[in-house]
Amino acid sequence: MTQYRHDYSTKKDKLFRKLHSAFFKLIKEREKANIFYASYRHRNKQPGKTYMIQYMTQQPNFGAGFGHGLDVWRAGVTNAKALGLEYAYTPMVTEEWDRALGLGEKEESCDKLVNQGYRIVKLPYYDMRDKQSRELIEKIIRSYRGEKIIFLNEFEQDSAPKDMEAGNAFMRKKFFEAAARKEDKLIYDKEKLNVAVHIRRGDVSEGLKAGDESMRKRWLDESYYVKVIESIEEQFKAKDKEAVYYIFSEGSVDDFPEIKKLEKVRFCLDMPAVESFVHMCRADLLVTGLSSFSYDPGLINPVRKIAPKKFWNPYPKNGEWIFADENGNIAEEELKCLF
Repeated sequence: MTQYRHDYSTKKDKLFRKLHSAFFKLIKEREKANIFYASYRHRNKQPGKTYMIQYMTQQPNFGAGFGHGLDVWRAGVTNAKALGLEYAYTPMVTEEWDRALGLGEKEESCDKLVNQGYRIVKLPYYDMRDKQSRELIEKIIRSYRGEKIIFLNEFEQDSAPKDMEAGNAFMRKKFFEAAARKEDKLIYDKEKLNVAVHIRRGDVSEGLKAGDESMRKRWLDESYYVKVIESIEEQFKAKDKEAVYYIFSEGSVDDFPEIKKLEKVRFCLDMPAVESFVHMCRADLLVTGLSSFSYDPGLINPVRKIAPKKFWNPYPKNGEWIFADENGNIAEEELKCLF
């Protein structure tokens, strides 16, 4: 059974997260913590006159799923570009994942830069959508002008939705130019249209069984996917196109009794997580679930995507996304735009 969610945290990582969470819950407003950052106290220093290339980096949450971690990594890239900094590569969770996505290729390594005399300066939380917050972080960065600095974003620092396209484009370029693309072994049928369908189960199923009803917002019924697949198939038949539907999920085939009845369906439940991710990035059409694990392939893959309307991350307004309601219904005019 494929496991899409892993915890790569050390005991030190877990302790940090607990203390970090407790501290910010205690103070409630993040701005109140600014005084605890050396970078904030440095903000009024007179900047040097010598120009020096400076960087920004973001450390992943080792206790989160890979899709979530990639969202944070993308925010680091996005904010670096928006603030006029270069991006310094900090590894994600494993070398296998980094290689699969081309992360670190043709990028300056944070560790290498430190060995060259750069020092890491941690920034307080900031909001790129708020003028005052952005001006503060820009003032902090200016105060270090002329020094060899790598600015480290706070834990799970986000970016402004309007700046996300820069990070999305960078991530797409990294993936398709990665050396690993020459080694991809896809199971797709070159003679047909390959539709990747991601159904989030694993962690959600376990959470619901344990009584955690908050996981309900990450669940889509099997009937949702049946409706979406049937709608796609109707359009394909009308245009004389033949498709194969690859189900990327967790569990066993018997967990999907209704989907199992459909024709042209292939279950990919034992495929390793990295391979599943790559396949979603290279499908001819992608059906995403309530998960960053398929949302991120949607950002990478330039084809059409069918996605649930309600999701916690913003969808790009680039014309590639088609939306289904909670029952799997898709507007007829959108369905006609699949191909």
